[in-house]
Amino acid sequence: DRQLNEDGPTVICMQEVIESKFDRILSRYGPSQCAYSLPLRVKGRFETRERELGVCTIAVNCSIKEYSLAQYSVFPERTLYTRIEYEGKELGILNFHSLTGADFKKAKSANFKALASFVSDKSNHIDFLSFDANEPEKDLLNMEEVKFYDNHDKGAGASLLMGHNRIHTLSDAFRTYIHQKGIEINTEPLAVSHVNRGYNKRFDYIFHSPKWKVHALEYQHAPALEASSDHALVKGIFESNF
Repeated sequence: DRQLNEDGPTVICMQEVIESKFDRILSRYGPSQCAYSLPLRVKGRFETRERELGVCTIAVNCSIKEYSLAQYSVFPERTLYTRIEYEGKELGILNFHSLTGADFKKAKSANFKALASFVSDKSNHIDFLSFDANEPEKDLLNMEEVKFYDNHDKGAGASLLMGHNRIHTLSDAFRTYIHQKGIEINTEPLAVSHVNRGYNKRFDYIFHSPKWKVHALEYQHAPALEASSDHALVKGIFESNF
């Protein structure tokens, strides 16, 4: 907490947050500094655990103005669009958790297309995307060689958000950072954020709009595992151009 308070305006995006965990977050930060998706789409009487995984956005040294779900989504409670006020300015963040292809193959593709529609509609009001994509299958330096899973769509849905032909102007902050620094990476994946069935994957991302410069971006996998997560912490430092 002391480090967060010294870092200036900081936004934390979390996925797979159950209600009891959010209660602890709320008691620590208060309602002006944290937003949670599950109250905006309440689980139905006969729905089960798949509807109990929300996303949470926390604002430190800044405040949350408003938040809502991406209603187009197949699982809207796994999305959270938040407007944050800081230093007299505002920024917009879409925090979301993609479906897994193993359990929701056709729905995963439909969900990516729905989220792409939301991002397209909000294109002038989104500064960052922060998400667990459960994609790609192959993460390579040449964007045209990146391969997405075939969710009965040959990867077309994921490509709308993450591919070289994506429908928005936001960029993968890690790719921006290594390009700026002249860092050559020849491994696949480019970084490790999750181990899926024994294979290293980069499933977790921050995308940034052209209005933001990337000063640092790192994947902290080992510390996250020690803290009981199975995904890396993706930490970025950004500066606005406006």
